[in-house]
Amino acid sequence: MKKLRNLLILNLIALSLTPSYSFASQDKTKCSQSFTQEKPKLFGREDNESNDLLKEKRKEKVSLINASLYHPLKADEMKAEVLENFETIRIFPASGRIPKDAKIRLVALHGNGATYSQSDAMSKLIRLFGESGKSYKSGSTSKKLRNHPRFTQVAAEAIDIIGHGVGPLASKYNSLEKSADYLISYLRMVKNETPHLPLVVFTRSGSGILLAEAIKRAPNLVDASIVMSSPVPRKQWVEYDFEKVFTLEREGKLQVNKEGLDWARNIMLEANWNPLNVFGKNPTLILTGSKDFEVENYERHYYDLLSRMRSNIEYRDLSHSGHDILRQDKNLGMTNSMYLENLKFLSDFLHSLTSGK
Repeated sequence: MKKLRNLLILNLIALSLTPSYSFASQDKTKCSQSFTQEKPKLFGREDNESNDLLKEKRKEKVSLINASLYHPLKADEMKAEVLENFETIRIFPASGRIPKDAKIRLVALHGNGATYSQSDAMSKLIRLFGESGKSYKSGSTSKKLRNHPRFTQVAAEAIDIIGHGVGPLASKYNSLEKSADYLISYLRMVKNETPHLPLVVFTRSGSGILLAEAIKRAPNLVDASIVMSSPVPRKQWVEYDFEKVFTLEREGKLQVNKEGLDWARNIMLEANWNPLNVFGKNPTLILTGSKDFEVENYERHYYDLLSRMRSNIEYRDLSHSGHDILRQDKNLGMTNSMYLENLKFLSDFLHSLTSGK
């Protein structure tokens, strides 16, 4: 009876609540800060990209990364390879793609719509949890994290997704169904390569929509999910969210990847989350930042109720964190110890997948 009551409340929130203020209010300034703090990236998506041009750009981007000449990444931080069957590239730690002591296989999916939305935006996650065999400076975040008793070594990678970076043309995957099938094919390839390792998918922002649909269509493929800063897809909310992005673009505060943004908007409009089965039955960690002005409070309420209804879902709104919880933003009041606690919390979730605790 209690679950039924929560479900009714959840549906009321999903169907009836809309933003109660205009984006022209004070929140616009706060939201724009989270966008404009990002550094511009190379290989921004251009209008009317062709398959042939993207093939050349993939080779060039991979070559620059492997030669430590790709400026968004630090020297010797990452390696990359072209995946022609999937019309994209993947990046992984320079220390190796699949460490011998890896306990988990982790695939990271970046956010949507901006020029910086591509695989290298996930490099910090990949480095922190996927590097192996390196020595770290005493007192560094990486050193402290690896000294955490529940740190778990993972094999981590990220790809340029549809319509972003040097990933596939969005025109080829112009529906939520086709896009989810693309992701399912990629994840099956990953799973078949390391069937002995649990497969975890980490999403940032709008990629949570894509993962939810993939799990719906292939419920036994992913062993666990970590969903960071994802919007909740409801038509009245989608239009509001994208109007914020268009406003920032008009004001010159955001470089928009039009192809990627249109693709993201279309799949969000198609998406329909059922509170009883969204993200499937396997362990799911949903994270938002308390200082993230791209996530609305009614979306936080939605996730909180999901976690109360579903025993496999855990939700946490992390204090002093923005849209990217892996980024320490001292302007939001995040101290070094707070940042490390966030990383340890993430590590604890990964550890629970292999230890049962």
